[in-house]
Amino acid sequence: MSLPQSIDYRRNSLDTIRLMAALMVMYFHAQEHLHASAPLVLDYIFVFFSGVPVFFALSGYLIWNSLGRSGGLGDYLLKRGKRIYPELWAGVALNAAVMILFLDRPMGLFCLTQGSFLQFWTPDALRSYGCGTPNGALWTICVTIQFYIAAYFSHRWMKGKKLGWWLGTFLCSIGISVLSRKLDLVLPGIIFKLYGQTLLPYAWLFLLGMLCANYRDRLIPFLKKWWYLFVLVSILQMITGFDIPTFNTGYEVVRSITLFLGLVGFAYRFPQLAVKRDISYGIFIYHMIVVNGMIELGITHRFIYLVAAMAVSCVLAYISSRIFGAKSK
Repeated sequence: MSLPQSIDYRRNSLDTIRLMAALMVMYFHAQEHLHASAPLVLDYIFVFFSGVPVFFALSGYLIWNSLGRSGGLGDYLLKRGKRIYPELWAGVALNAAVMILFLDRPMGLFCLTQGSFLQFWTPDALRSYGCGTPNGALWTICVTIQFYIAAYFSHRWMKGKKLGWWLGTFLCSIGISVLSRKLDLVLPGIIFKLYGQTLLPYAWLFLLGMLCANYRDRLIPFLKKWWYLFVLVSILQMITGFDIPTFNTGYEVVRSITLFLGLVGFAYRFPQLAVKRDISYGIFIYHMIVVNGMIELGITHRFIYLVAAMAVSCVLAYISSRIFGAKSK
């Protein structure tokens, strides 16, 4: 048996993949809420990158690798906090400043939840602003924080497990997400919504990344060579629509797995495509601030406004990353 190919894991374009996933989320949010039609080819390009599933799986992959380099719980929490909160607080402050221009209502508690870990909550008094949620894109932060905590405390226990155990856990997590779709039939509406903000229905995506990271010495050389086959399978799934739906519409099992594996292989096959600065997190934070402000100003229903919203959001994300962004991952 040949030995695994040696790879410099620092040379990759994973940040470029993450950027495209963020652009996908921003594009469709802006298109929907600004009611702006766009060339169909852009829809096909952006929908391919399946934003949130790629983000969650990449988080699992990168965090699993970084856990082995962390000096302890304090060091780990400091790195994660520096990664999340400085840019988040800047975004919350900007959002509050923009909202003050259009609303004369108290928003202190809302800003507190937005800047902590309850980003999914929007008071009824703010439902009349913009699209109805001042920054609904931030719901993923709450889920990601839960993953960070769970990953730290499970790392040592999981790292020594055999492949069969990993695959069994992964399949069970998929089963939980698939079955969770039926919980709305037995749970009160508010409980079902709160369940959707927990880690459980999305754990399989993080586990996908963790699984790849744990076996990367053998898996990455294979993906690096055959990345395009996984991408083709993902494209075929998009065309046929055949897949296994999970808790969230759009987070299908086959598509999410094959797309992530193909994109990871692509990132290591073409490290020269790496972006110099990762602004993906800032795009998540700022794009709905821009979109809601444009809605309040009546700047909607034209493709050029969609382009402007994306451009302004990217500029804000770049500035934010320069001032508040952390290098640790």
